[in-house]
Amino acid sequence: MNFFSFIRRDEFIKKLFPQGLIDDVYLGQIKLDVEGRMSINVHTKQKPEIEVKKWGKWGENYNVIVLVLNGTGCDNISIDNWASVGYSKLNIIEDHDSRYISQSGENWKLKIKFEDFIFQHCEVYID
Repeated sequence: MNFFSFIRRDEFIKKLFPQGLIDDVYLGQIKLDVEGRMSINVHTKQKPEIEVKKWGKWGENYNVIVLVLNGTGCDNISIDNWASVGYSKLNIIEDHDSRYISQSGENWKLKIKFEDFIFQHCEVYID
């Protein structure tokens, strides 16, 4: 299931990644707010399909793109061993009337309930 299917205002990120996020991603920051609102930063080392002039050159000026998203419907979150979280496949689980982001690694896992996300902006950096 394509994560972008659950992101509104996704025109720009679909230009960057027309096939979706194929490579592993890193949920580098999760912020919880009142009434089930949240924001997440999705870090990817996947090379974009288009060049964004203001970012510079891939591999020289940046090699990580961060998708900053605001979300709704977060009334259930589970994180085991947050200090060890790293890059991993991003899974979307639909269970009855609920939808979850799920990731796991050797000694960590996380699961976040959500309704949808709204794309805010991208950030880039060199890792």
